[in-house]
Amino acid sequence: MVAGLNNAKKMKATTMNGEGDLAYTVNRFLIQVFLLFV
Repeated sequence: MVAGLNNAKKMKATTMNGEGDLAYTVNRFLIQVFLLFV
């Protein structure tokens, strides 16, 4: 779980385009949903 958050931060930091922002947003959303079911 912590690794997933770190990966999301890394992806956000290394991407400077709209696709990166979208991927980060989707990844963060999936993590939030995952937390709801843990």
